[in-house]
Amino acid sequence: MKTRSDETVALLCAAALFVLVAWPLLLVEVPPYQDVPNHLAVSTVIAHPADYPDLVFNGFFKTNAALYAWEHFVGRAVGPLLAVRLFAALALALSAVSYTRLLLVARGRSELLVGCLFLAPMIHSFAVCLGLLDFTLGLGVAMLLLAEIIRQRRAQTAAGAARIALLSALAWWAHLVPFALVHVIVLVDLVAVAIRSRAEARDAFVRSVLPMAPGTLLAAWSVLGQLLLPSSVRVASYASIWLAPWDLIINLWVQWLLPFTPRSAASIVPCVVLAVIAWRRRRDAVPLFGPATFFALAALYAFVPYVMSFWAYANTRVEPFLWTAALLRVPARLPKWLVAALACATLAYSVSLGVDYVRLDRDRKEIVSGIPSVPERASLLPLVFETKGASVNTRPLSHAWGYYVLAKRTATPGFFATSRMLGVTYREAPDPELEGVALEHFVGLMRDPTWTCDTFAAAGVHVGDCEAIWRENWRAFWRHVEPKFDWLLVWDAPPAAASVIPPEYRDVFVNGRLRIEHREGGVTP
Repeated sequence: MKTRSDETVALLCAAALFVLVAWPLLLVEVPPYQDVPNHLAVSTVIAHPADYPDLVFNGFFKTNAALYAWEHFVGRAVGPLLAVRLFAALALALSAVSYTRLLLVARGRSELLVGCLFLAPMIHSFAVCLGLLDFTLGLGVAMLLLAEIIRQRRAQTAAGAARIALLSALAWWAHLVPFALVHVIVLVDLVAVAIRSRAEARDAFVRSVLPMAPGTLLAAWSVLGQLLLPSSVRVASYASIWLAPWDLIINLWVQWLLPFTPRSAASIVPCVVLAVIAWRRRRDAVPLFGPATFFALAALYAFVPYVMSFWAYANTRVEPFLWTAALLRVPARLPKWLVAALACATLAYSVSLGVDYVRLDRDRKEIVSGIPSVPERASLLPLVFETKGASVNTRPLSHAWGYYVLAKRTATPGFFATSRMLGVTYREAPDPELEGVALEHFVGLMRDPTWTCDTFAAAGVHVGDCEAIWRENWRAFWRHVEPKFDWLLVWDAPPAAASVIPPEYRDVFVNGRLRIEHREGGVTP
């Protein structure tokens, strides 16, 4: 039986963890997360639909809508940049509360205190660094939902069923994927229970699955809506890609517990220790996360593609639940030397986040310095040749053009608009060469002839005169896009790539790695 004192301890632990991972937000104007500029650009479209007739707003009553709703309503009061910073803080706070809550409910006070030594890199995870803020928020709600399901199975109450129903709807609204994985966990556990006792399984079904019906029905509605999306506006941005076994193992650290750079490598300490604990205690009967669930999550992580349809990092989204299964196996006590090592690793991790936030923000300030030189509603083509900047593990500059959309409402390709589950959808399929992923890949591949030829060779693709093909590809690109864009945002262009930009474009602003160019004879809005 959990006491009020236990609840207080859990909240204090959550508050301490929140401070450790969220304090760097005080150092920057906007968090340096990869997808944030694109989200801000989409929020601009939602606020000014007349300026973007090619895009259709999908509404706020849908999955994956929390951030856009927050930006639309809270952003009006405090400004879009502060609003996204507050949303990031909210997502981190909810993660801290939900993980500690789940630890307390599933295990106990002693295991909660031990588990907190592992939680900092799970709260400020790789998903946060990517800017998957709706996913992070949805993950927090999903953990609260799992905790409530455990409580309801132990002692059924009408209030508990109501909380599950509400949390299921909130989980759907925040993000579909964590909510779908909650279903996987609950159903796999039900099968394991049914093997022991059908009566017990029926009781567990009534207590845990039926109360989730509101969210489950909404999730089915979302999936059906995506499947019914007209084929003319679907965008096949990615081909499915699976990872090799060694990459799957490495990514358990690199793409969940390592944020921006190796400065945060201290997260390897909780990663390795927790992995060892999980392996040694893999057969433990943990509520909802027993051996069958642990195995099912590992299988999903291994066999779901890394890239699938319009989703990158598809199997990565299973990782938080796999690490949660490990977290819930922590013992009630650890050796003092190990506690000290984990505490030092957590502090080092926290400090490294602050250092990286500041370094990444310098890149952002440099790339947005050209905003005053771009007129309102300009047709602006971004050519971002180097997307990582000071980061190693993310590409925070890949969508930096979104700040120009936010400030000047520019007509710029690359909006997140490939699915009805996103904030906006293309009214008609976009130009394939200007679809966001295709453009980013083209610019990255065509940096210079040597880079392109080496990339082809590494992939086993042999062409004739590679440099001549490189130049012809650029000429074809410019023949197609030059009439559509009067303005260019050119970031960190290698000399070879800069040399193939049509001479009609002239520099109007230069600052370090940034060049803003305007086409002579172009129409200035």
